[in-house]
Amino acid sequence: MKYRIAEKIVFDSESDWIVYRDGDSVLMEKKLTRTAAQILSILLASYGELVERDYLLSEVWETRGHHGSNSSLNQYISILRKTLYEMGIPKDCIVSEPKKGFIFSRAVMVREVLAQELLQNSDDTLEEALPPVVIQPDAAKSPSPNNFRAEHNFAVNIALWLLVVITMLAVFFEINRTRSETGNLQPVKLFNLKKCHVFSDTGKYTSYQPIMKEVIYSIHPDIDKQCSSENMILFIRVQPSIYFGHAGRVFLALCAGKSDGDELTYCENNYRYNYLHHQEQ
Repeated sequence: MKYRIAEKIVFDSESDWIVYRDGDSVLMEKKLTRTAAQILSILLASYGELVERDYLLSEVWETRGHHGSNSSLNQYISILRKTLYEMGIPKDCIVSEPKKGFIFSRAVMVREVLAQELLQNSDDTLEEALPPVVIQPDAAKSPSPNNFRAEHNFAVNIALWLLVVITMLAVFFEINRTRSETGNLQPVKLFNLKKCHVFSDTGKYTSYQPIMKEVIYSIHPDIDKQCSSENMILFIRVQPSIYFGHAGRVFLALCAGKSDGDELTYCENNYRYNYLHHQEQ
């Protein structure tokens, strides 16, 4: 995934490179460490929203089999602030929430760079790289039309081949991006609620199943009655910030299937954009 920060900075979360450009000129470029790049990628993906310390430690360190600490996390946040500051971004672009986490401030504009934009930029670069052919008159004789035609055809063929290669790379990039975004959407069974099977898109947060159940009951108070039939299933997706007492997104689908097969007949979908879970004391 590529992100454009304040328009002039491009961060590539796949290659870990961050580049500061002014028009066609590269003013500064730097390859981040894998750890720093992962932290920046998560902050940009949650642009303007709080990312919990525990979530960063889990995603950046524990998923790779390493042990992370708050001091290590603070050190990498400091490195990212310094790097962005050197590229003209204020140090407070990454806001600290004491004992909670970090937010990439909405005061700095961030947007994803789409494949179409990459292709357009490549086309523009190609046009700039192939200026029109200028024939300089020779003092001794006039230029040969055949030579001019051959040179022109050669330049056109090169331009077409480069355009084909750029288009193929753009398509390949878009396919890989789509696969990476959808590759983790296979339902994972978490638990049963009465006769309902409860699924999610990930099995990482199984320790928070009690909170998931409370969320389900808050959205569907009559879920016990709904789940009295064996052909009912639930799919839930909870933003991790909710597990730590902060607002976040929740998607909950209650679906009914045919008794003689796996085909679903209908789903009742519920979406909460700014859901806040209140745990019972």
